[in-house]
Amino acid sequence: MNDFDMVVELLADIDEATAAELHGKGHQRAWDLLTAHASSVEDIDAQLLAHRKIDLTGYVLKQ
Repeated sequence: MNDFDMVVELLADIDEATAAELHGKGHQRAWDLLTAHASSVEDIDAQLLAHRKIDLTGYVLKQ
């Protein structure tokens, strides 16, 4: 079972409005983390590009 399936299972008994609210809060939390740690994210991105792990679009390159 992958993470998505586990989340679906956890939300199975929650009404649609509550599930939508949790979904929105999850997206907001992800955005808050990315913006709070933007310099670290940029550093990681630069390292991945430098080591040819991703391309400029963010596509993961095969090894």
